This record gives sequence, C-alpha cells and structure tokens, in this order.
Amino acid sequence: VAVIYPYKGVYSNKNRVLYNSLSQLLDILLIDKIRENSAQVYSIYSDASLEYYNYNENYLSINFTTNHKNVDEVIKNLKTVLKEVSEGEFDKKKIDDIITNYTINYETELNKNSFWYSYLYKNTLLKNRDYHLVPPQELKEILTLDALKDFISNSIDQDNYIQVILKPEKPINIFLTIIRR
Repeated sequence: VAVIYPYKGVYSNKNRVLYNSLSQLLDILLIDKIRENSAQVYSIYSDASLEYYNYNENYLSINFTTNHKNVDEVIKNLKTVLKEVSEGEFDKKKIDDIITNYTINYETELNKNSFWYSYLYKNTLLKNRDYHLVPPQELKEILTLDALKDFISNSIDQDNYIQVILKPEKPINIFLTIIRR
C-alpha cells in the first residue's frame, strides 16, 4: 500500500532538510506506533522526494505491507500519526535522535566517493541555487519543533493524497521447500 501526499511548497535547502527530517521522524513514529505497538504491518516506511528539477512531482510517500484485512485501519492510523506530527504531539526527543543520527551519518558519508559524486553533481546542476552541504550544526538550527510544524502545514495538504492498494485477485499460496545437503 502507498499513500502519497504531493508537496505543495517551494524548493529550498531548508525545506529539503525539513522534508527529509520529517520522513525520518515519520519512520520512527510509524514503526513504533503501527508496527511495534499494534502489529498491523509487516513493514512501513516513508520516502520524501524534494528536488529542484522535479517538475512539480515532489511528494511524501508512506508505504507499507500488511494483511489485506488491516489496510483501512493502518491508513487511518498513519493519518493520525501524520496529524499528531503536524500538531507537535510527539516526544520531542525524537528530533534530537534525528540530529544525532544525522551527525553520525554525516561523518561517515564524508569518506565515501559516492557521496562526493552526488554532492558535486547536484551542486553543479543547481549552480547559484539554494543547495549546499548541511553540516550537523546547521541542521540543529533548522530542525526545531516550530519549524517542522510550520513546514508540514505549508507543504502537505493532509486531505490531498493518492492511495494505491495492491490486492491479489485470489489468495496466493506460497510453499517453501528447504533443501538439506
């Protein structure tokens, strides 16, 4: 199942950071509230796409796999989580967790060629636009509860979404054969 919210804001480096942070926060909360606490899904994650040259196709997608009987309940619960985030009704320590994780990943990524290739490509592509490498200290300044709440209210219309549900035509029986040698 995929629930996709079109991005209705403008591209900026700050918005890109907030959008990615929102996705990370949603991952933490959705896993905690929907997978761990209610055991309604096999997996659940969000994906935020915000690029300058994306021709107004930027989006926030929340994807999950579940028993077909749970789909409506899971969608209801994920909308509740998104609403709670937009109202700041979550443990504020989660923002600190995102910053800590970002700091660790930042240091690791700086040592990878693939990171620098991507950075140089985007920096060249977006020359003279608002794109730069965001160090952890800048993330701490950008990612606040108020900034996140303001970003969500200006960037995501929670009543405007696309819902895609893949339903099998008939139940599929899968047999697993274990071969021992």
